[in-house]
Amino acid sequence: PYGVVYDFVHTEAVLDYGQEPDIEAGRPFPVKVKLINKMPDCRHAELIWHLPEGWTVSPGPRSNVTLWMWGENKTDVQVEILANDVGQGVYRGALEIVGQGRHTVGHIPLVFFGK
Repeated sequence: PYGVVYDFVHTEAVLDYGQEPDIEAGRPFPVKVKLINKMPDCRHAELIWHLPEGWTVSPGPRSNVTLWMWGENKTDVQVEILANDVGQGVYRGALEIVGQGRHTVGHIPLVFFGK
């Protein structure tokens, strides 16, 4: 119930918060991204996390993943987002997905609520 599906023609992405997107300062918030390759070839993609100032993502703000072909076409990526300073309010960011050799770039909006 906490997952949102995005279709980028060549790749389908599922952003799964796993819980209400309420974030607390100093407490890691796990996020899972499932990438589904919709093309018949194996490809690579870069994930770039754009977060509010002072926030971090582990293992890092940029990562490269392999998108397997047809039979094994699902790739899961697990990250933890850490907010150093959070007040009451809404915090927004984005996940950028760049497919090598593709001219389109996927953007997934991120939203968190400060606790």
